Amino acid sequence: MAARKAQAPPAAPSTDLSTILAGERVYLNHKVFDDEVAHIIVHEYILKLGAETVEARRDATINLLNPSHPSYQAELHHNALLASDYPEVQQPLHLPYHWLTLCLHLGKRVAHEDLDPAEPFFVFPGSRQPLRAWVSLNVIKRHDEGSPEVAHANTVLLMVRGGALMVKRRAQADVLIIDPGTKFYQVVKAEKIKHKRDHQRLAERDWVEDCSKNQLVAWKSEREIEEAPSDAESFASEDAKPTKRGPGRPAGRPRAEFAPAEDDFLCRYLAAFQPDGSWGSRATYERMVERSSLFPVASTHPSQSWHGRFKNNSGSFTKRVLNYIQAGIDESLKTKVERKASKSSREAKEEHIPPRASTSAGPERTSASKSPTKKRTGETSAPQIKRNLVEPDGEEESIAPERSAGHGTQAPGSVDQLDVEMANGEANVNDAEPMLDDPEPIVPPKSQSGQQLHGDSIMVDQSLEHVPSDDPMGQVDEHQPSQQLDESLAEDRQMVGAETQVLLDEFAHVNAAVAAKEAARAPAQAIANSRLQQLQADRYSADRIPSLPQSPRRTASPAPSTKRARPSEPRASSERRGEMPAPPWPARAPRISHGSDGSGSRRRHRGREHGGGGR
Repeated sequence: MAARKAQAPPAAPSTDLSTILAGERVYLNHKVFDDEVAHIIVHEYILKLGAETVEARRDATINLLNPSHPSYQAELHHNALLASDYPEVQQPLHLPYHWLTLCLHLGKRVAHEDLDPAEPFFVFPGSRQPLRAWVSLNVIKRHDEGSPEVAHANTVLLMVRGGALMVKRRAQADVLIIDPGTKFYQVVKAEKIKHKRDHQRLAERDWVEDCSKNQLVAWKSEREIEEAPSDAESFASEDAKPTKRGPGRPAGRPRAEFAPAEDDFLCRYLAAFQPDGSWGSRATYERMVERSSLFPVASTHPSQSWHGRFKNNSGSFTKRVLNYIQAGIDESLKTKVERKASKSSREAKEEHIPPRASTSAGPERTSASKSPTKKRTGETSAPQIKRNLVEPDGEEESIAPERSAGHGTQAPGSVDQLDVEMANGEANVNDAEPMLDDPEPIVPPKSQSGQQLHGDSIMVDQSLEHVPSDDPMGQVDEHQPSQQLDESLAEDRQMVGAETQVLLDEFAHVNAAVAAKEAARAPAQAIANSRLQQLQADRYSADRIPSLPQSPRRTASPAPSTKRARPSEPRASSERRGEMPAPPWPARAPRISHGSDGSGSRRRHRGREHGGGGR
């Protein structure tokens, strides 16, 4: 963290660098440095600082060491023996090579006790050689860095303190530090591919800060750099070992989902503290979590989760961040309009001005909610609408006077009202049920359709009348009483309409014509069927008769030949088939019997016919 807090630009180096190490003699062991690295150290650092190089250790005042080389510990042990065995001989200072690079970068002589870290870590893991780096001006700027030059200087300082050798040409560098979100990144990448510099690596400022924090170089592929780094990336220098997950138990605390308010805070924070970009950097979200004392919502998720949240929703979140930047958001995470509104509300509270009530919610609405609303003319209440659906028209007017005659608001005919009227002797005679010896016949309910008759004989309503299925013509007399319907239907069943009789006569005539045609066609069909049956019988008997060998007296024996003659029976059968008409169905394959009687297979008879002797 000490390397990250050094955000201020370093002091300007002295104009005359040749006086910093004037009079010093530097010994460089070429066995621990490559030729290219040794050439850069000699010409870009030692000579520029005013020192000179020597070929022997005893002639040097400064001995440059490579702490990453395997011989470093042996070199320290040898120097300690020389100092103890020859105390009278002045020994040179044994310093790591990155002390020299730091003196050149700061423009002054740095005490070797002030080296932090004491050993360089920007080295190749395999070759143990210093890392040659080139830093572009197109690096990610932090919130407190005003210009790209300041961001460039801070990045270079981190790499120099870690032991990297800074070069001026991209062709000499082993790693190129550049922002992957710029167009110049694509130019550098195309140049690397064109000149076949496969050893070069492309990295960003976040990678430099991560290496400085962990003091270890962790290489990443170009795909990881371009697509944003992994949230779960771990470094080899971390002391904490990963714990194994038990069966059925998740490791760590349960994952908390992001709320809409947290997404809004994330966009506001990036717009306020990172308006120039670097939204894909993990360091941005680590600093955001560190500010949890100012913004408590930042502590609800770890920095990796905040970074992954923005990466997974970069399209929509980027638009929201740009909108907040355009709205003039500041470090209070409020836009200009929100700051103005909060200021006016604060002034209103100080002056004790009550908030102005809304015109839409006046006293009329409050009183109207408590008092019953006046019923409009022509409106019908919901209970009345339901009652009209089940009651016939004209009954409401007859019931209304009876309701109005009741005492108070009590419904007429209720139990309490009848008790009071009977006690006062005012009960209506019509309310009591009369005692009749001969009850009147039950009158069916009223219907809205059909003519209603009153008397001893009650006519069934036409809308409720059911026409029996035995009356196909529907000729029931409408004015005939219901008691005489069965007699009239019995007489009408024996009558058939004239139109129906005509249809039946036509159908019988057509059936007679069809039957006559079939009777005339029957003799010809019988003759054809008999002939067809005879043909089938002849063919079956021909297939069953085996071929007999020809007599030697009737047919001369053929000349001896190695070629086997074709049998004569199939040809005779084919000639016989040619004389008869071909049947309409496909020919059936002949049956071959494998019995031991006289009806053996054809193949056996063919062999006997030609002297083969069978099988």
